[in-house]
Amino acid sequence: DRLARAQVELSAHRDHLEELVAERTDQIQKKIAELEASESRFRLLADNVTDLIWTMDLNLRFTFMTPSVTGMFGYSMEEAIDLPIDKWSAPEANEWVFAELSRHLEIEKAGAGDPNRSAVFRIQQLKKDGTPFWVEIRTSFLRDPDGKAIGFVGITRDIDLQKRAEDALRNSEEQFRNLNDNI
Repeated sequence: DRLARAQVELSAHRDHLEELVAERTDQIQKKIAELEASESRFRLLADNVTDLIWTMDLNLRFTFMTPSVTGMFGYSMEEAIDLPIDKWSAPEANEWVFAELSRHLEIEKAGAGDPNRSAVFRIQQLKKDGTPFWVEIRTSFLRDPDGKAIGFVGITRDIDLQKRAEDALRNSEEQFRNLNDNI
């Protein structure tokens, strides 16, 4: 009699456990489907954006890049991720960028950093074949859930045609001024 009751209880517990496992399995499968859909949307954006989106650690090593690096710079993603930051620009631009990044890191270390601040750089960088071109880089700190800086996140946009147009306009205005002054 006791054995039969124990077997019935055991069977009921087993059924209950099986229901819980099935329920939890359904929840996990739904979460996996949501994550896969989210990753698919992210991948679609990352694969089709024309600006270069990137992240780097605090040691200034790249940790992520969108595939647009190939169209913009001529490097494969694998080459680009492994390329040191000082190989992206001419030496004079590198000095300025390093100084600016160092300044921002010092502000952060001093505890005076604004979590919402960002920096914008307009510099010449180098394509894989050595051709210089103008880019605009917008960067800010990548932060952990506690707000501590753990790296950088940025967007690099090719502004070479815009910069050339600005320079041509400036030269044209200067020639017009000179002509006007001489008249």
